[in-house]
Amino acid sequence: MMALRSMDLLPDAAVIPMQHVSSILTVMAMAALGLSVDVRNVMNAGGRVVFAAKLSLVCLSMAAFGLLAILQIA
Repeated sequence: MMALRSMDLLPDAAVIPMQHVSSILTVMAMAALGLSVDVRNVMNAGGRVVFAAKLSLVCLSMAAFGLLAILQIA
């Protein structure tokens, strides 16, 4: 798709719906990943694993908000 778009072989009328569908499919994939996590297994893994998971979520959130601020998107 990227190559077709770069060569102007896809009209704008086709690109906009494809972007919408792409967003929906991405959200569905992320939800599927999240739903496949067994919280009981994570909690049984121990405090270090839970701490690492929380720390990674904080880091990802800070990176996302930082990029939003730098790029002035929101």
